[in-house]
Amino acid sequence: MTNANDRLGLIQQNLIDAGCSTATTQAFLASLNRDDQVGLQRLLQQHRRQLLKTLRQTEQQIDCLDFLANQFHQ
Repeated sequence: MTNANDRLGLIQQNLIDAGCSTATTQAFLASLNRDDQVGLQRLLQQHRRQLLKTLRQTEQQIDCLDFLANQFHQ
């Protein structure tokens, strides 16, 4: 069985692996400590939106490179 310290460590590592900043990770753990489910969901959704924004920007950059590659492939 996982004890509380292991659980917190796993949660913290998951947040780090997801690219959360130190501030977001600390805010998440503080909300978890307060059992603030609304705060937890808000933090996760904010970070998810930021990741999606970055993904979309990267996709646009790849599209631009693909366009150029196709122009010079002929």
